[in-house]
Parts: sequence; structure tokens; C-alpha cells
Amino acid sequence: MLTGPVFGSCISKRMDGQAPEGLADQFSNIHNREHPGFGISLIMILMPFLLMLIGAFGAVFGEDSILDDGIAFIGKPIIPLCFCGCFILYIRLR
Repeated sequence: MLTGPVFGSCISKRMDGQAPEGLADQFSNIHNREHPGFGISLIMILMPFLLMLIGAFGAVFGEDSILDDGIAFIGKPIIPLCFCGCFILYIRLR
């Protein structure tokens, strides 16, 4: 617990702390980006819950149907979370 601040104070005397020229400009434009709208934000939040809810109703179609297997796959919690994570990255990075 003590080594981090002690090492930081020792090494800071020996290091040159000059930032590259373009670094400040890179971070000053971060607040000028357009944010997604309310609707797409709501979709991003509710999509995992809706997919898991659909997966919960998969047993309605019967045990041995292909549709039941697909819905059971979509309803596993890790699949909607991964899908929505990819969807969020796509929306934010486009």
C-alpha cells in the first residue's frame, strides 16, 4: 500500500513529464461528439432483458423443435449480453 506512492515520488524526479504535442488536442475534442438519441439508448438498455424474456418463453414451442433450440440459445444470459455489447460498440463507434 505504501510502495505505489513511494515509488511514484522517487521515479517522478528521474522522469521527464512532457506530453506529446497532439495529446491535449486529442482529448479536448472528446466532448464535441454527438451522443446517441434517447430511443437507441433505451433499446441498448432493454435489449438483453427482452432477449432473455423471449428465451424464457422458448418452452412453449415444444421440447424437440428447432425453434425451441434457437430461442433457448438466445435466452441464455451470456448470449444477449455479448450481442448487446457488440451492438453498443457498433452504435457508438460508427
